[in-house]
Amino acid sequence: MNARLAGKWKGDPLLLLKDTAWMATYCCASSWREIALGDEEAFPKLVLCTAYFGLIYILDDIVEGLAGDPGHAAVAKNFGRLLYKMFLFEFESTESLRLEARFQSLVANAPNMQDYIFSMLDITLEMMERFKVTASQSLYLARGVRHFFELQTWFGSKDMSHFYNPALRHELRTYSIGFDVVVEFWMVLDGIVISPKVRENFYWKRQYEAARTTGYLLNDIFSAKKEFEEKAETGNPMDNAVLICMDVEKVSFEEALPRVIQQHNKKLLEFVKDMKCMNADSDLLFDLNEQEKAVFFQSLECLGITLSHLVQLHILMGRYKIDDVTYTFEPYTLNDSS
Repeated sequence: MNARLAGKWKGDPLLLLKDTAWMATYCCASSWREIALGDEEAFPKLVLCTAYFGLIYILDDIVEGLAGDPGHAAVAKNFGRLLYKMFLFEFESTESLRLEARFQSLVANAPNMQDYIFSMLDITLEMMERFKVTASQSLYLARGVRHFFELQTWFGSKDMSHFYNPALRHELRTYSIGFDVVVEFWMVLDGIVISPKVRENFYWKRQYEAARTTGYLLNDIFSAKKEFEEKAETGNPMDNAVLICMDVEKVSFEEALPRVIQQHNKKLLEFVKDMKCMNADSDLLFDLNEQEKAVFFQSLECLGITLSHLVQLHILMGRYKIDDVTYTFEPYTLNDSS
């Protein structure tokens, strides 16, 4: 993969490496971090996570950079659908990938994507060959990666007017933020297999939805100032809750930001309180067997770990740092009456 990407990335390679290393270190199983330097399996998993997150960032920047271009919708959808097939391990080599119509269309519309796509193929082959991940185990990761790119647009909405349909925007943003892209990848590598019965459980689905929403609100808060300046410079609409609040509710940046922060805090507390209640209700999962119950709580713990680490990551990562911005956090104690 290094050979494929040599000289291709036009951004700051050191910044990208630092950011993706932070991402991989924080968004993974704690057991990997504890033994990685001396373990022949954990360390390669961390390295693979770093490469994966780096490619996701690069490819996301390429696709987002086409926003407003007539070919943006086609690229976003073709790329999402191509990655879906890649993470189901339908391609065994670059030769088989070259024969795929979506690959050919992508390279024709965005030639700079070819080597990055081949590098992502290397990652899927590593998952399959080294870590013995199967297509059935990777299904929800494949869906997450597909929707991360595909739902950045909506049936060719060139002016991004769908941003201003609140219900639709919220639904799409919970997938296009990429929470699934992060958490499903490390759960797959950690061998956490969540059955359809668990995934269809009302309480499990509700917690996943809350985690996605909290994740995108967090991202929008940390990205708000930078995207506000970008919007002022380019005139292009931005998929950011703070900026959309400004446009829809006709308020200033200083008024919109606290509103979105309150939305984030409310949803985060909801997630934490509901987890506490679920742990206390011994009869909640009466329809699941013991193994399913264990996976239910293990996987929800993964969502919670990812959420808690995302806050730290947004502070550490150069991608989100702004020199003249400081962050203040207030302590909160959850009790039975909260």
